[in-house]
Amino acid sequence: MKQDELISGIVIGNPEGFGFVGRLDGDADDIYLSPIQMRQVFDGDEVLIKAKKRAKTAKLEGKIVSVVRRKSLELIGKLSKENSSFFVIPENPRISQDIIVEKSDIGNALEGQIVCVRITKVPTIKNLASGHITEVLGDFHSPGIETKIAIRDYSIPFKWDDKAVAEVNRISTKVSIDEKRVDLRDKYFVTIDGEDAKDFDDAVYCEPVDNGFYRLYVAIADVSEYIKADSYLDKEALKRGNSVYFPNSVIPMLPEKLSNGLCSLNPNEDKLTVVCEMLINSSGDIESYQFYEAVIISQSRKTYTQVARFIRNIDIDKSMRAEQSTFEPGAARLVKNLYEVFKLLELIRDNRGAISFETQDTKILFTKEKKISKIIPAERNVAHKIIEECMLCANLCAADYLERAEMPLLYRVHKKPTFDKMTNLSKFLSGFNIDIKLDGDVKPSDYQEILKLVKGRDEERIIQSVLLRSMAQANYNPKNDGHFGLAYESYTHFTSPIRRYSDLIIHRGIKALIRQKNKKYEQYPYEYEQLDMIGQQVSMTERRAEDATRSAESWLKCEYLSHRVGEEFDGVISSVTGFGLFVLLEDVFIEGLIHISSIDGDYYIFDEIRHCLVGESKKRQFFIGDKVSVVLREVCVRQRKINLILKDINSGKESISDANYIYSSKRPSASAVKMAKEYKGKFTNKNKRYRNKKKR
Repeated sequence: MKQDELISGIVIGNPEGFGFVGRLDGDADDIYLSPIQMRQVFDGDEVLIKAKKRAKTAKLEGKIVSVVRRKSLELIGKLSKENSSFFVIPENPRISQDIIVEKSDIGNALEGQIVCVRITKVPTIKNLASGHITEVLGDFHSPGIETKIAIRDYSIPFKWDDKAVAEVNRISTKVSIDEKRVDLRDKYFVTIDGEDAKDFDDAVYCEPVDNGFYRLYVAIADVSEYIKADSYLDKEALKRGNSVYFPNSVIPMLPEKLSNGLCSLNPNEDKLTVVCEMLINSSGDIESYQFYEAVIISQSRKTYTQVARFIRNIDIDKSMRAEQSTFEPGAARLVKNLYEVFKLLELIRDNRGAISFETQDTKILFTKEKKISKIIPAERNVAHKIIEECMLCANLCAADYLERAEMPLLYRVHKKPTFDKMTNLSKFLSGFNIDIKLDGDVKPSDYQEILKLVKGRDEERIIQSVLLRSMAQANYNPKNDGHFGLAYESYTHFTSPIRRYSDLIIHRGIKALIRQKNKKYEQYPYEYEQLDMIGQQVSMTERRAEDATRSAESWLKCEYLSHRVGEEFDGVISSVTGFGLFVLLEDVFIEGLIHISSIDGDYYIFDEIRHCLVGESKKRQFFIGDKVSVVLREVCVRQRKINLILKDINSGKESISDANYIYSSKRPSASAVKMAKEYKGKFTNKNKRYRNKKKR
């Protein structure tokens, strides 16, 4: 790096007041920003900086040259008052400076309320930002406040403007059936979803044919019939990228008239669909397939729980008399056929080496006031797996169909793990006497073999966790790099156009090919370069949705535990990092942090290869999966912070060291943590905000 080279990157704030710049050029090392430099920017801003090495540490430190783009000029925070001055304390814990608000710019907001403030003067090294209140979200503990905050913090579009509403209103509610559509209304299609599902993308039908073959139909809502490419609604859907599913509400990608009405495969209604019809042979292979436009009627709406219970009764009572009273004959035959096909497809999945992790999901139950009443384990039953395999088949055929036509498409890409990660993984596994060579040519079947080797062993949990962390994040890309986790050379998303824009793109490609066959030409409007930009957008919105949902959940979980400070819990170490242990509390299924500085009796070092903390003197070790007893020491809802103290097993005494780690919905990078430790002694102004009282 040249001394005067300009570096572009995204600001990553830290609750302590300093920050980092995550480089856009792909360099792994974040660049440190001092608290003085951080005064002029907010978390998420894009900046140009100059960096130089500090003499004492040889670490890069940045100086901001210019702010290229502000992440947002609107922030969410708590309206506070000090003497006669008003200011907003941002809810984002990574933003450590307040925003000054003149009394005349407060409007109807009251002290202590959560508000949206629009920045009118950006911050500088010498002056705080100032702004005016544009919206009052509610009181700190009002129902749904966590979702309102997350939506705005992560800049998720949630309102439909007049132009979008007008375009929706022009869409007829009458289903117009073209004569070219295949009429499948005599087939017994059903939808199988969760109990709380509101929109239904897909319906399935299956029937046996000769020689042990099955004909499987996957009918997907024909959203592209209503949302035309480059229309205003299409552009709005691309901005959203996907629906966002918060714990207690949904921000849909499409207006409700479409997502819950015209495009949703509700029971007993004529619906326009794109169908993938597949012939599955007795070995579980897809013998042939075809795509066509169709009209169907969903004969029944079933839930995963109902179908799983019915299948359990099939296994118990081969004559299928059980549950016959609750499942009509058509649905009973269909589920039996689906179950038989699933057993064939599951065998093929294992044979090709697809990776199947057994993870524990949870479900949040709410009170009438939209607060957590209980968190329970979520069962992933056989019905989930049946529908998943049906959708995988349809998605696989969609990718093949477009590839054969040499049409550019958006692949769902999941790259191989990197060589460095495989090297570290091999070293880690050797510590458990697992001698499997992993290199740049790693295969999904290698992971599958490891999972089989450790099944039932004491270390199964830690090894599965490390395997998961070694894998890349999936994204959308017009360049096909395969799907490592599913062991597919080509894969795309076709089955959820109501809630994923990527699937809408694929539908347009498939329909263009179908209509060419029917001599009803329809242009496919996408080239590689345009798909590349769309892929980046929808990959970003997918991550944005995950982060926003996690933030809202963290708020609710902190609020749920806030009245239990001082209580003891049993837990399991779910993650080990250089700054401490994340522990999943049993019974409540919530994760908190034991900061490394609060573990008394030794100096602990993080072993990156073995994924554990090791005491330097006494050699006590903490691994993922270890059971521990902890005390809930501190909960801060606003900062999404859950602090735990390890209860010393040997003496029965609690560790009382002062630890104040901010538990954020977005954990800091390894380089950020390393740098934070380095500067921890220098900047000790904990729990205090930077305020220029003289200027105020």
